[in-house]
Amino acid sequence: MNCRICNTMELRETNFSNLFRQNDLCSTCQKLMELTPLEIEVPTDHGIIDLIVMFPGHSLSPNHLNSFAQKYEVGLKIAITSNPRYDIVLFFEEAELVYFERWFPYFQPYSRILLLALSDLNFETSVMFR
Repeated sequence: MNCRICNTMELRETNFSNLFRQNDLCSTCQKLMELTPLEIEVPTDHGIIDLIVMFPGHSLSPNHLNSFAQKYEVGLKIAITSNPRYDIVLFFEEAELVYFERWFPYFQPYSRILLLALSDLNFETSVMFR
């Protein structure tokens, strides 16, 4: 079987109990998909920014980001069902970290902001935390 995410070949025994429930993920990708998202709350002058990391402790290669994007569904469910509701929901990746400080003037009118990220972000390189 070829993993649909990382395209690695993995041999599995097929028997009657798993014949109709084939998992098309390798064991490594399956463990990643079962991770519990990490939620971080950052207070600001104007409200709260919540950051939800779908794969905490892992950095995904750019080739695999699109394959793991289905995990955003978990973050969107949190955004929809949260009380109070979020004013802004943004999908956030490492590439946007360079420009993150420029977004602050646009965040000021809003008190609840949700940032969804697939992998851990290195905020130490950002100007806002220096």
